[in-house]
Amino acid sequence: GTDIDLGKAAGLQGTYLHYENTFFANVHNLGLAGQIGDSTVGYQPPFNPTFTRLSRATIEQKLMDGKLDIEAGITHPDRFYAIPNCDSINSCFQSILVLNAGWSSPQYGVIGGNISYQTNSPVYVEAGVFAANGGRNQQTGYDFNETQASGAIGMAEMGWKTKYDTTAYPATYSLTGFFNTQSHVDYNAATAFGTTRSEQGTSGVVVQAEQVVWRADGGTVKNATPTAISIYGSGGGSLDSTMPIESDVYVGAKLLAPFQNNPGTQFGVKFNWERLNKSYDAYLGAANFVSGGNQGVARDKFIFEFNGHLALPYGLAFEPVVQYIVNPNSYYNPLTPVHPKDGFYLGGTVVVPVGVLLGIAAHS
Repeated sequence: GTDIDLGKAAGLQGTYLHYENTFFANVHNLGLAGQIGDSTVGYQPPFNPTFTRLSRATIEQKLMDGKLDIEAGITHPDRFYAIPNCDSINSCFQSILVLNAGWSSPQYGVIGGNISYQTNSPVYVEAGVFAANGGRNQQTGYDFNETQASGAIGMAEMGWKTKYDTTAYPATYSLTGFFNTQSHVDYNAATAFGTTRSEQGTSGVVVQAEQVVWRADGGTVKNATPTAISIYGSGGGSLDSTMPIESDVYVGAKLLAPFQNNPGTQFGVKFNWERLNKSYDAYLGAANFVSGGNQGVARDKFIFEFNGHLALPYGLAFEPVVQYIVNPNSYYNPLTPVHPKDGFYLGGTVVVPVGVLLGIAAHS
């Protein structure tokens, strides 16, 4: 990817071009998500049947000394809304947005635009509209004659954000709302027997927060990366009963920069509770029954997690995740007679900053 400042390149002050393409390994097992099954553990970022994806191609204009920011083109709501406050792509996402709001995978760009305004205080507001199209996962983003979007996702957010340069104990708080105009199936017990009913549109809200609560230096030293502890959380809820997830809540804590000679390293713990809505829970139970099983599915799921971000030389990093899951469900494989059991999930992400290694990008 690249970011071009047209103020420097062409005298267009406050104007920027952004481009990003993501390359994926050739995936042969397209049934991976169904084999894992669960709505949280089964969300597999590497599930990519296409080799290349256009992730971002936008023009951005900043006005009013940078307070007003307008960006449009091929982008994704994940770049603007309910920004993840934990560290691993394998586990840090909000189910209400990923499963209910109709977001595509984070690196799958869609047509959209966003407007944000930063007030003179830490308060900011933003709103945007993005294409919704369930078939985009089979396309690359370069298929400009592809099927037209089947709906639109409207997003809005207001929040408060401070950093170490202005306060010793920074915090981020946000309230996000969405509305998806697409029609969707109202899954219930009858659906497992072939009776389907569609509903038009869905909406929901997400509240997120992170607050630094402790610093080893007591906050008396000017330091952009102090040894500190922050607590964080996210709570999402559906505003209708026809979507799979009724609520998703997680809370956690992070130990930031435990080694001052390696400030990029951090460790965290997290607890996640997800609840299916009654109709969808009944659907999974009925689907299990018609497939030859005899067990219902618990509405409530609990995940206990340890995660980390280990900063390595030359800008490399490794992000391990260890989870224990209680009451997993069969979201991605509903027509199975096998009831998923409690168990462990182990995962990890290796971060390789190619630009830094080639000397064409600064390490931050």
